[in-house]
Amino acid sequence: MLFSHGSGAFRASYIYWTEYLASHGFCVVACDHAGSARYTQLDGEVVKPGGARSTRAQMEADRPADLLFLLDRMGALAAGADSRFAGRLDATNCAVTGMSFGGWTCAQVLEARDPRVKAAILQCPSLAMSGGAAGYPPLANEQRSSRTATSCSHPGARRPPSGDTPGPRPDPLAQADPLRLRGEPQLPK
Repeated sequence: MLFSHGSGAFRASYIYWTEYLASHGFCVVACDHAGSARYTQLDGEVVKPGGARSTRAQMEADRPADLLFLLDRMGALAAGADSRFAGRLDATNCAVTGMSFGGWTCAQVLEARDPRVKAAILQCPSLAMSGGAAGYPPLANEQRSSRTATSCSHPGARRPPSGDTPGPRPDPLAQADPLRLRGEPQLPK
């Protein structure tokens, strides 16, 4: 499982989520998106946000590429590049997950149609505000491929339609109860 943090955060900001996934047997790989993270280290040097690396267009290009790079590295580890992981990882059946800008990043990874990526969990994705810098409309404004995940940010929210049918899918949030989506308690009907 690959994890992508939100803008201005870093991989350890979401340790509650990554440790939870690992506690259920998933191998979880998380990176700091340089330029989008609060800080990261590259070749021993601390990199903080700012400059060309932190422009919206550059972050929108780099973040999905970061996750696909990690997936490539996981494949190399599973193939024997590191004996600790050889035969213990299945990089052909991967999921991606992310929070906010990380959720958008995961949606873009799905749009890349990499056959190794089988599922996604988008947590409060910034679908309505991201994407314009890369030259295409935000994901929330148009129907894209049938592999783009729909997300709900409340565990009790209704599930999206199942199956991988061609063409636009109905918006599960259009029929959803707004009180439930805001997380307010509901009385049984």
